[in-house]
Amino acid sequence: MLAYKDRSERARGMRERSSLALEDICGLEPGLPYEGLAHTLAIVCLSQAIMLGFDSREAMCAWDARIRHALGEVHRFHVTVAPGTKLESGPATLHLCNDILVVARDVPPAVTGQWKLSDLRRYGAVPSGFIFEGGT
Repeated sequence: MLAYKDRSERARGMRERSSLALEDICGLEPGLPYEGLAHTLAIVCLSQAIMLGFDSREAMCAWDARIRHALGEVHRFHVTVAPGTKLESGPATLHLCNDILVVARDVPPAVTGQWKLSDLRRYGAVPSGFIFEGGT
């Protein structure tokens, strides 16, 4: 990811202000309150989350849509992790990105659990939410 002060710097061929390699992207979370910014987009990776701030909600939504389109199949669900599981119980976000299922929590988001869909015995929607089962 390359960051410029504004679009004109890039158009003039100026050097980027910052660059960052993003690996293992597993979800996006728009609109999180972060350091006083009103319009943010978190790019959730397995090892880190990158928080981007925008001047308007429209700009944030446009980038959210653009990145989702580039990633392929990306879905996000607000969930409550039930007590008695290996994960910390309470509110979290479930991300489904192509063939990986991730549970993240906090701001900025941190991944607390990850599974390849092929490693899950079963998963899917139920009347009260979403359930999945792993293990052997």
